[in-house]
Amino acid sequence: MHTRFTQLVKYKNNEMQQCEQKLFQANNELLQAKEKLQRSYKMLHTLDVPQEGEITVFLQSRLSFSMQQRVIRSHLQQVHVKKSSVKQAKDALKASLIEYEKFQYLEAEQIKKIIKKQKMDESKSLDEAALQTFISRSR
Repeated sequence: MHTRFTQLVKYKNNEMQQCEQKLFQANNELLQAKEKLQRSYKMLHTLDVPQEGEITVFLQSRLSFSMQQRVIRSHLQQVHVKKSSVKQAKDALKASLIEYEKFQYLEAEQIKKIIKKQKMDESKSLDEAALQTFISRSR
């Protein structure tokens, strides 16, 4: 049964599904960023600290450690950004779901009104038919 809310309900359903897809994508991106961070930490732990040797070897080792720390900070920042995008996607999905349910409720109420009106019209029609039958029998 179509009401004036039917198209809105379909639109809101599509909108909600798009928000679900964005949330799924944001969660995947967050997972990938966390994996990159874990790999960066593993890489940091694999770097060797020289115990002896020339100063250039120590400087290279120190440079490697500082570069890896920068990579880790960059990946930490990416994880933070991805977490905020997941939060935004969750909020958008929540708002979209509320809108969808609101219009779905309005559509259901409209359908109830239509059914009630149809039943009243049918009842009036049956009463009129019964009255006509009663009048024709009375004559």
